[in-house]
Amino acid sequence: GSLYFFLFRRGWVPRGSIGIPKVSVPVEVSGFQMIKLEILLTLEGFINKSAVVAAVYEALDGVKVSRELVTQWATVAKLFGYALASRPPDAVELSQDTHTYGVDPVWSIGHGNWYRFPSPEDRPAMRALVKSLSNTLDNTIRDPDCSVIIATAGPRALAETSLPLLTSTKWNVEPISGGLFLYEDMLGLASRVEELVLTRIINREELLRPVFNPLVPLTLRSTRLSDVEGVLNGNLPQQRRGLPRIKEDPIFALQDDWIVLFPETLRLPMPRGPPESSYRSALVIQLLSARPARARFRQAAQGELWKISLEAELEDLAESGALGALAYDISFNKYGMRVAVLGISQNVSSYARRLFRRLVRHSEVLLSGDEYFRRTVYDAAISEVSRLRGISPQRRRQLISSIRRSSAYEASVEGIALLKSCDGAICFAQGDIAHGSIGSRTEVLDLALQLKDIFEKAVGPSPTKSTSTRPAVPDISELLYQPVWKPHAASPCAVAGVSLVADTCGRLKR
Repeated sequence: GSLYFFLFRRGWVPRGSIGIPKVSVPVEVSGFQMIKLEILLTLEGFINKSAVVAAVYEALDGVKVSRELVTQWATVAKLFGYALASRPPDAVELSQDTHTYGVDPVWSIGHGNWYRFPSPEDRPAMRALVKSLSNTLDNTIRDPDCSVIIATAGPRALAETSLPLLTSTKWNVEPISGGLFLYEDMLGLASRVEELVLTRIINREELLRPVFNPLVPLTLRSTRLSDVEGVLNGNLPQQRRGLPRIKEDPIFALQDDWIVLFPETLRLPMPRGPPESSYRSALVIQLLSARPARARFRQAAQGELWKISLEAELEDLAESGALGALAYDISFNKYGMRVAVLGISQNVSSYARRLFRRLVRHSEVLLSGDEYFRRTVYDAAISEVSRLRGISPQRRRQLISSIRRSSAYEASVEGIALLKSCDGAICFAQGDIAHGSIGSRTEVLDLALQLKDIFEKAVGPSPTKSTSTRPAVPDISELLYQPVWKPHAASPCAVAGVSLVADTCGRLKR
């Protein structure tokens, strides 16, 4: 139902162009704004550029602004630190003018209003924002007469179309850059628009309205208070006997060797944030398996392909979660496979459950798909192996050679073998989700039980083994190595308003 899928199904945009159109605001001054929508087209898309334009306006026509959606957008703005709205005179323009001219009533420097982005809890401001956005959509954005459409292409694309030759006098010359340009009416051909809409109805496709993102809360709750004494007095499962000891306290064990820790001192490296207490949280699940440490080069290569292809499949989840400051990292280590999740206390549990369901079913997806991966998956796996440290050049060459010769079926078989070899897990959390209160620690235990249930329903229970054959149980400090969060855009900005800085007067380099 998205514009991307609508265009991709016809071959008008390349694969992986998630998040189209790309929206930016190149001009933002008092009384005049310019919004730019960018779409990267294939050759077929350039040939059918009029239909692409019609599809964009068809998608815009279906946009309905509701208070729930606007409240969610305001939560994203608050979460990422967009405190000051980009309205002149903004902080950058004001400071630059003050530095250049000084504070002088003649120049009216420092007498403007700083508009703050409304808080999601401010209902009158939310209603006013809904009204303003609706008016802008109806009177400006949906009106083709208020737009300038520019299509750029190289010589090959121009040769495939019915446009005049570049040597023709019909081409105009842009006076500053010297580039050639040609005027064409891409909105006046009503027959093309009607044909596009008719095709959409026949194919039962629909450009859906903006939907509520389940990974972004409507409002942000306040941070929790610590209550360590209440936790230590009881109300939580006690440690079971016969389990491997770990140098962290307190420790609580779930059934079948799924262990939950609450470390008080060690911390997972997270993106830099403000020093004040916040709702940011992180969760780590270390699946214990001896297979990665003992894998031969062909098994290691197929395991890497399985992981890279899983990350490619999780692109949609990662893009949806990025608005809620969510990110993940999956990596192999000598103790098995570590899954780390970054987010806030209100959405990290839901994100972890969705991630685990996709992880345990990934091998089935590979078995029902193509025989070989896309080239981008092989290239990413080779790049990952090339950056590995501590391996000999010969083993590196063997790994790269095995990656190039492995199929999706072989990678799926290795993924199944890896998950079936897991014998327990170590889970711990930090941040607001495990700040020390009884409720938050119970939430972590409940989440660990839910992840364990998801894992065992898809993979089966851990094999019963004697104590001597159990996989090695690491010290928690060995699991705190630096994650590579995906996507990187999910790291909340620590400086309020930095992403809204605009080149309002041409004084700052963009």
